[in-house]
Amino acid sequence: SFFFFFFFLKRRNRSSSFLNSLLNKFDKMPGKKGGQQDFAFNFGGDGKVPNAELIRAVQSQLGHLVGKSSGYLESLPKSVQERIAVLKKYQSDKEKVDEEFEKELRALNAKYDQLFQPLYEKREKIVAGAVVPSSEELEAAKEHLPKLAEGQKAEESAEKGIPQFWLQVLVNSELAEVITEKDVEVLKYLVNITTKTVGDGPSFEVVFTFSSNPFFSETTLRKVYREDEDESVTVEPATITWAAGKSPCVEKVTKKGGNNKRGRGGKQGGGKSVTVEQPCESFFYFFDPESTPVGLFENEEDPEEDVNEYIMEQDYEFGTLLRDRIVPDAVLYFLGEAEVESFEGEEYEEGEEGESDDEGDFDPSAAPAQKPEDCKQQ
Repeated sequence: SFFFFFFFLKRRNRSSSFLNSLLNKFDKMPGKKGGQQDFAFNFGGDGKVPNAELIRAVQSQLGHLVGKSSGYLESLPKSVQERIAVLKKYQSDKEKVDEEFEKELRALNAKYDQLFQPLYEKREKIVAGAVVPSSEELEAAKEHLPKLAEGQKAEESAEKGIPQFWLQVLVNSELAEVITEKDVEVLKYLVNITTKTVGDGPSFEVVFTFSSNPFFSETTLRKVYREDEDESVTVEPATITWAAGKSPCVEKVTKKGGNNKRGRGGKQGGGKSVTVEQPCESFFYFFDPESTPVGLFENEEDPEEDVNEYIMEQDYEFGTLLRDRIVPDAVLYFLGEAEVESFEGEEYEEGEEGESDDEGDFDPSAAPAQKPEDCKQQ
């Protein structure tokens, strides 16, 4: 329908002038039935209005067409209608081929997932320090060693494995934008990330494994994305039992008191400042995205747009990113050699309420080792 087409254009931030041109063509379309409200789309002299206003105007004019024919097809000659009907049949046949392609593609992915698995298991053991690379492995990997300057020698260390490997992977990835300084303290205990296909379809799971830590009792956080045949996705969240005062999902905020009493000389009393706890941005909402407080986000372009929908869309993008790029190419992210892409949908920004005691967004390059603020248990 035209409604969904214009919704698509809105998501792609197309210009108002383009829509005006398109709608003018639609107004002149042959076969347009009479008796309906005339189309008059004047979006301002410069053709520029905020997206929200633009879309509301389009919806108000085209809302009565949703689910209805424009009359254009019916206005065409019978022979043309018959040819279009044949093309629609071909389109239906093409969609059946698409289904077969997706089925075979899933089977191919499953086959190669099995071939990748032994490599991931070897990586896990080396990172954790459970094994030491053999002389044969070191010889085969010689070409990947860094070239040192003449006379330079790498320091020896008794530490096992690769310390904080997965923390470095995440802060060098696209997910760094949602990782805060307090999250870093928790992610230092992260020892592995795995993904796996669930069943025969496109459903998959993401598993984070942690060593014993003072923040929560679980050592394995398993999250499942279940995708139905109609491509709708539901999330089975992971459970996190936070220790008292250890959740990074809460911050302390100082707010000014509301004392309206007048002091001596008739001066207005300022009231005492109070410190309260409130939800704050955290990577750990990833494990239960539906629990993300919508107040953390605001859409300046369209305040009425469904924030929950945005959160779930971004969450699915995070999950597929872990499955398709971050976990398979972890060592490239660790070294900063992976090509990192920015996310779409940047119209949402963190809401601001009061003055936070925290220092703001985390800079992944700094990764300071500080004790996190106490947070109430989630």
